[in-house]
Amino acid sequence: DVSFEAMPQKYADLYRDYAYDIANFLIQNGSGLLSSDPSKDSMYVKVFNRIQMLWQLLSSKEVNLFGTGKLGQMTGMILLGLGIQFTKFFDNNPELWGKEVLEKPICSPNKIDGINKDNVIILIASIYYKEISSQLSNMGLVEDRHYFRIFP
Repeated sequence: DVSFEAMPQKYADLYRDYAYDIANFLIQNGSGLLSSDPSKDSMYVKVFNRIQMLWQLLSSKEVNLFGTGKLGQMTGMILLGLGIQFTKFFDNNPELWGKEVLEKPICSPNKIDGINKDNVIILIASIYYKEISSQLSNMGLVEDRHYFRIFP
C-alpha cells in the first residue's frame, strides 16, 4: 500500500486518493507504464512511497531525474501529479539529448558539472542504478545528499 507517514498530514489525506488518480491516468492513457490495478503494481507503489519519503527535500530543491525509460517516466508523472516540479531529465543515450519527455528536456550527464550541487537533487529513476551512481560519484556528487535512488 501507498504510505503517507512522512508527508505533512494536511497533504496526506488529499494525496492518498490522488496517488491512485495519477495511476489511473497512466493506465487510461495507454502508456503501458502500469498494470491495470495500481494498488498491485509494486513499482508504482515503491516509487510513490520513495517520493513521499523525500517530500521535504524535493519541495526545497531543484529536482532532476536521471533516466527516461519506464521508471523515469513514471517517476516524472508522479512528481508532477503531486505538484513537485522537476527541471530536466539526464540520460546516457546521446540519441535522446535535445528531445523531451513530459515536456522536459533530456540532457547529457555532462551538464551535471555545471549545476550548483547543493541546490539540486537528482533522482535516479533507472534500472542501471549502480552504473549511474558510480558515474555521479565520479562527478563529485554524494549519494543521499545530491542524488537518491528512486526504486529499491
